Amino acid sequence: MSNPKENESIKAHIRRVLEQTEPSLLPDELSDLTDMIESSLASYATQVRRDVQSKEDSEKLQLHRQDTLEKSIAIALNAARDAAGRQTSASRAEKRVRGYMEEVLDAVDFGLNENEKKKIEDRMINLLDEYARTPKEDRDTVYEQGEKQVLATLEPPARPQSASASW
Repeated sequence: MSNPKENESIKAHIRRVLEQTEPSLLPDELSDLTDMIESSLASYATQVRRDVQSKEDSEKLQLHRQDTLEKSIAIALNAARDAAGRQTSASRAEKRVRGYMEEVLDAVDFGLNENEKKKIEDRMINLLDEYARTPKEDRDTVYEQGEKQVLATLEPPARPQSASASW
């Protein structure tokens, strides 16, 4: 797997499979797991290539290599699941929401630096939390206030008027 284009194609395929089979994993967890599986496959391919070159065609060795590959992938998958299981559902939900907000803020150039984007993400998380804890009859007010605060963050700061402009 030395061709970079092929590597990316394989990684993309692995990621698509993982997205279907492990939908609860967050994007960074999927990336890590994809890298681990791709590395295991690369190691397997290298060993098989070496066996072919040395004309060592033992069925027992092939079965051993396949078993090692399966165990390696199982270990990586279990490690990812265990790491996800140690996190609270609230923490995972916040990471997922932050990921979606990050995608939106990156998709449109608002002229924000990373610090400003982080502040918006923090504010949105707090607003969602506040909205969820607010009694239903007061949610419209919380929503409107939050919307104004976030939109105010996106607007450029007002320029002070000069003295000559007020004549």
